[in-house]
Order: sequence, then structure tokens, then C-alpha cells
Amino acid sequence: RELVCDRSSLEIARANLQRHFKFVGISERFDESLLLLRQILGWKIPLFDKSNTSKKPQSIDRQILKYIERQNELDLQLYESATATFEELIAKQEFAFEREVAKFHKVNQSLTRKFYYRANTFYNRAINRIYKELAQS
Repeated sequence: RELVCDRSSLEIARANLQRHFKFVGISERFDESLLLLRQILGWKIPLFDKSNTSKKPQSIDRQILKYIERQNELDLQLYESATATFEELIAKQEFAFEREVAKFHKVNQSLTRKFYYRANTFYNRAINRIYKELAQS
């Protein structure tokens, strides 16, 4: 049976976001999302390293992009709803939240952290290679 999404599916998804989720995060605003999540759920959020990300933005043919947008129109509308919910959460935060985000971003970008995560990644890859070699023997 083929699953067909329509406007009623979109409205159900929007209602589910409002009714069943304490948190909606936005990947383009990852730092703010992490800090909100920590605040809402009382979690300890570790610093992180952005790896395997493109340094140079990729260009997509306009016609292909318009086709993708048409095929994903309902998804884009749901994303807009999620973004609005996220913005509402941000608006409810105190002024100190902006400073906390800036401080978190600065600390997370520090050279010490970058060195730690790069070394950790290198170590894990090396161990993984050795394990694979031993497992094949």
C-alpha cells in the first residue's frame, strides 16, 4: 500500500509537534538547540567537534532545486512550523541565554578542544584499522 501525504497529514504532524514534543531543535542553529535541550531536560551537554562537513558550499542547478522543493513542499512547511516553534522557545529565554550561546560557541571552537577531538578521532580510526586487520587474520 502506498503512503500518500496530503494537507491533513501535514496538520497531524504539526499537531504532534505541539502536543507530544518538549523540544524542537534546528540543525542550522545547533549550538542554541543543544543549550535549549540542556535547559529543558536538565542534561549535561558536552562540547562537540564538527567533522566531515563541507568547507565549500555546493551549488545546485536551479531547476533541480525547484523540483526538489516541489516534491518536498509539505516537508518544507513542517520545517517552517518547527522553526517557528524553535523561535518561540528562543524568545522565551532570558537575555543571558544569548551570552551563554556566544560563550558556548567560543569555548567549543577553542584550539584545545579541537586538538582533543582531532586526536581522539585519529586514535579511534587507528584502533579500528588494527581491529579490522586482526579480525581478518
